[in-house]
Amino acid sequence: MKARLKNQCDDSHPSWPARGRHARLMNEYDTRLRAYGSDVTTLTQQLAEHHRAALLAEPTARPNLRLVDGSQVDPDTGEILR
Repeated sequence: MKARLKNQCDDSHPSWPARGRHARLMNEYDTRLRAYGSDVTTLTQQLAEHHRAALLAEPTARPNLRLVDGSQVDPDTGEILR
């Protein structure tokens, strides 16, 4: 069995077909990681600014919800008012 398996993987065994693409991807790993970190930081800052603006904004009147049949809904209790 050893002889049969050894003959399958000798010096003429072809290399991995995706070796070049894999090497290219691994060479770009640090650059991609930095870009991802920058994206996460930017999105976090934008989200924080949005929440800060929402907290500092003047409170607005509560929306008056209406059902399809024309009834109103009490926003505090969820009770359907007729």
